[in-house]
Amino acid sequence: MKRIFFLAALALPLLVSGCKTKEPQTAETENTDEYKEMKNLQEDTENQDFLTEINQQYIAQPVDSIFFESCKLNPFENRDKEQAYIDPAGMGLINYYPDFYPLGWSRDGKLAYCIKQYFDGRGETLIRFIIQDTITDKIIYQLDDWNCGSISLFVANYGSDINSMIFDNKIILNRTAFNSPRDSAEFSFKIKATNFKEDEYGLKTLDYFVQAWKGNKSKILMTKKEVPANSVFVCGSLKSPYEDRLAIIIAEVKYGFEGHDITYLISGCHTKVGF
Repeated sequence: MKRIFFLAALALPLLVSGCKTKEPQTAETENTDEYKEMKNLQEDTENQDFLTEINQQYIAQPVDSIFFESCKLNPFENRDKEQAYIDPAGMGLINYYPDFYPLGWSRDGKLAYCIKQYFDGRGETLIRFIIQDTITDKIIYQLDDWNCGSISLFVANYGSDINSMIFDNKIILNRTAFNSPRDSAEFSFKIKATNFKEDEYGLKTLDYFVQAWKGNKSKILMTKKEVPANSVFVCGSLKSPYEDRLAIIIAEVKYGFEGHDITYLISGCHTKVGF
């Protein structure tokens, strides 16, 4: 009997130790199959939690014209005239300032936005919905309409398509704060233009790049060639609420009907990488 109790006493610590919660993995064990499986399970759980959050947001707040209008901006009013390229001959009359609607960000750098632009002469209004990857600057999805004329009708006609793309790209709808070029003491953005050309009708093209400065360090954000534009401005930026990333709003001023039209572009900028 004593021998039985003695063996049981020896086995008890082993049983208890086998039931203990595993200690957190260290760097030495991060390459083991067990650790990788645990990380995959953790990531799947996090993704499921994120999808649940998106589903709740998507059901609770599908995009509508009221939300669109609450996001409306006029970035060109805030353009940086000092760090721009401005046609020495002047820009002349600006026909109309486009409306810009930043709708929300994903946690992996995608920005959803809309542009409403009226074209004089043609008498048409272009409404364009875009989802853009601000890491690569690639346009993931674009929807153009020339017939609606108003945001309310655009959303009424295409709301289901827009909501579907917002859901698929995990965009979280929010009113993103706009920062003018003068709002930040940490960053500045400059336009450098070269290779100016003019055809026999007086239409001009140029090459340009956008340069981001942080202190005395800089990086090139975007380069474009043979652009049919007279002037190019940085109008401001939008800050992602989920990572250290900005979306820089750039305006190209081009010849239009008896005046000039404005085209908006977006270029992404990580605020900590590349400087």
